[in-house]
Amino acid sequence: VVAAARGIGAMQAALDGGPWARVSVHPWRTGAPIRLAGSVERAHSTTDSIEAALAAFGPVSAVRVDSQAKYGLVARGDADVYVRSSPDRTYREWIWDHAAGALIAAEAGAAVSDLRGRPLSFAEGRRLESAEGVLCAAPTLHAAALSALAG
Repeated sequence: VVAAARGIGAMQAALDGGPWARVSVHPWRTGAPIRLAGSVERAHSTTDSIEAALAAFGPVSAVRVDSQAKYGLVARGDADVYVRSSPDRTYREWIWDHAAGALIAAEAGAAVSDLRGRPLSFAEGRRLESAEGVLCAAPTLHAAALSALAG
């Protein structure tokens, strides 16, 4: 289980009731392999173009998981980046698909934004109306990923 509270940090515990321990993002280094957390459903994102763009910075390996677990992988340091870029440019994400995960990742030290570098706003209704996709990454990779994904 991974959880967070704003200003407190992110923590994890085993499902069997083990002790809580802090989690933090992995400090990605230039040229190091990039561990991409991606969706199980390849149709949910522009997966091939994301992997190609990130490959400019190092070899990319992808782990595919469902739900907000992708944010948890970045928060725990098990992935360096999570990108959500819909093939439909007019699509806006549902807030419940991102709110908890974005908080957990941010509290673990990740940079979380839309694909233009703007903070995600969860106060615009049921969807992330002003957000164009989602980028959650180690701070050392975030700016480079924004640039690469912008094309």
